[in-house]
Amino acid sequence: MNVKHEKFYHIHRTNELSHLWVVGNKINFTTRQMNVFNKYYESYYPRITIDGNVYPMSQALDIICNRKLYASESNAELIVKQMQSITKEFAIYLRENIFEEIRANYFPSLPSRKSCLWVCDKNALDYWKATLGHEHKVFEVSITGTIHRADQRFLNAEILPSEMIRENAFNYWTGCDGANPIEEEILAEGIVEIIREV
Repeated sequence: MNVKHEKFYHIHRTNELSHLWVVGNKINFTTRQMNVFNKYYESYYPRITIDGNVYPMSQALDIICNRKLYASESNAELIVKQMQSITKEFAIYLRENIFEEIRANYFPSLPSRKSCLWVCDKNALDYWKATLGHEHKVFEVSITGTIHRADQRFLNAEILPSEMIRENAFNYWTGCDGANPIEEEILAEGIVEIIREV
């Protein structure tokens, strides 16, 4: 959907682009440059620490299986926590790539999750602040460009069969039915003017 000077809210995590988030500034989200969220996965290199030594994941698993290094309770807990984090990040990486494949092939006019700015409506601010649960700033912005309202329930961060992820992607890209506007995720591309910090 095209919008012109429409107001939304952006929950901003501190990152290398934070210097751009100044009241009155305009930020161009039309060039489809990779956003900070997706840049993270471009350089993501999971490793596991065992007894103070760091190993690539497959090598670490070989060491664990061959040497039974999971035997001590403290070592086992650390390894499981690292594997939990790696599994979650891999599930998100897999989801993001399949969602982008579906968008590019079937919904090319919609904003890309790889380059968009995420925003929400005012009535959804409390939900998204609680959901994101981290240090952040909130900005009221005016957007001229394209938005897509999606149902975030389809963003399941599990390692699923690719067909299930593709089905979720089709449901996500076909948009919201309006049944639960508080949980709508809004993707935006265009010119974003920062009106005020909330």
